[in-house]
Amino acid sequence: TVLNEQQLRVTFNESMDVGSIQAADFVISSGETVSSITLDDEFGTSVLINLATAFEKGVSLTLTVENLNDCAGNTVASNASTFFLGATPAANELVITEIMANPSPTQGLPEVEYLELYNTSSKILSTNGHSLSDASNTTTLPIADIQPGAYLLLVGSSNTDEFTGIDLAGVSSFPSLNTSGDSIAIANGTDLIFDV
Repeated sequence: TVLNEQQLRVTFNESMDVGSIQAADFVISSGETVSSITLDDEFGTSVLINLATAFEKGVSLTLTVENLNDCAGNTVASNASTFFLGATPAANELVITEIMANPSPTQGLPEVEYLELYNTSSKILSTNGHSLSDASNTTTLPIADIQPGAYLLLVGSSNTDEFTGIDLAGVSSFPSLNTSGDSIAIANGTDLIFDV
């Protein structure tokens, strides 16, 4: 689990030999140095990994765990896991590519208003801390990560079960999209990311 840019939590499905756990047993693919480790519990089932420097946001990295022993003295097989923290999008890196303001008649789609976002960047982007606004309302976007070149559908929280097989995020207080025209914006605080 990624806690922040300098700290990860690794959880094991069995008790580990706490005497065998060392910082050198945790390797980050981008070369960040593990400065220290902290046991979350006395059985070594959860370990905090503290990095000397922050890893880059928006990039998928690999954490490899090796040379550990469980409490029975068995060497645990080397294990690699990917992790990332989505980057904050710059202007026009996250764009609205489709607006469904008038879902009736349905034409084979759910009868639900939605917005489709597209990640134009080469980074994994996060919606954390972003807002969605129309001419009269503003709401906070749920935390979601969008891969480079990928789409994310935004729908009202109560309508997420209407869609299957696509990446989506349920937005509480989803704005009612005006069919006669509306102004829609995505922002991070006062920084405008995209508007139509």
